[in-house]
Amino acid sequence: MTGNTPDAADQLRAEGWKQGCLISPGKTEQITSASIDFFENGVCSNTWLVLLTQDCDLVRGANVEPYVELLAIQKLPNAPSNSVRGQSSRTLHLSFEINGDMHWFECNIHNRFRIRKESLCDLGADTSLRVEENEHRLLRQWLARRYTRAAFPDYFEEHLGSTKGRVKSLFKSPEAKLISTVYIAIDNEDAGPDEDYLIHVLLTALAEDFEETERRELLGDFEERFIEVIGSRPHIRFALKNPDDPNSYDVRVLPEEDVTLSMLRKYRRFDADYRSIDDDAVSPPESIEIN
Repeated sequence: MTGNTPDAADQLRAEGWKQGCLISPGKTEQITSASIDFFENGVCSNTWLVLLTQDCDLVRGANVEPYVELLAIQKLPNAPSNSVRGQSSRTLHLSFEINGDMHWFECNIHNRFRIRKESLCDLGADTSLRVEENEHRLLRQWLARRYTRAAFPDYFEEHLGSTKGRVKSLFKSPEAKLISTVYIAIDNEDAGPDEDYLIHVLLTALAEDFEETERRELLGDFEERFIEVIGSRPHIRFALKNPDDPNSYDVRVLPEEDVTLSMLRKYRRFDADYRSIDDDAVSPPESIEIN
């Protein structure tokens, strides 16, 4: 477990290590003790590890990619009452099947750490313990979005107030779950604190949700509520499709497949929930808070 092992990457490949491998509590203390990063949280019988390093970097020579990155996660005694499934930048809940039973885990972004590749050698990957694809995708997105979410003007964020009041309630509503992505384009991003922002909005959903009458109606309900709630925020105004029609707001609900490359050049993804503090993300509001 010590010293430089020139073929550490080849050994990891031979042992079956891949991104998403789970490591059970029996090995966590040995691995965390080899951390080269500051890791302040101790391990306990409920501490598991998940391997984060991409497969291509795992098998690349240790002289080029010398480290393996892992995340310490905590197995929960029961399913969380309000699971956080990607809304928070710091906390995530995942469910894994282990020995035929489903278990829930809590992830904290600050429990990431690195070890040298040779520190993982000879431990043997348990290939039966792998994060399933859906949970694996959720984990990857959660890690990436912390660093890649689009930046919007500070004054715009302040005026919108997406983490409180009626706007927070809007994005936490049941019909909001049908909206896969919110895209916003701002005509005048350099607006001052007392000037209005003029915005264009795309709300996307799965194509099959447009085909089902009940869900299509819910999408229409969300669009109407979105216009009412966002339009009531100070210094935020919708651009018009028709300058002669004051109610022709440029807010569109469309299937994901209809989003074009030219749209993505103009619009930026707005992750409303992801801008919430953890306390906001964990539990939906009990009642509508007027702000």
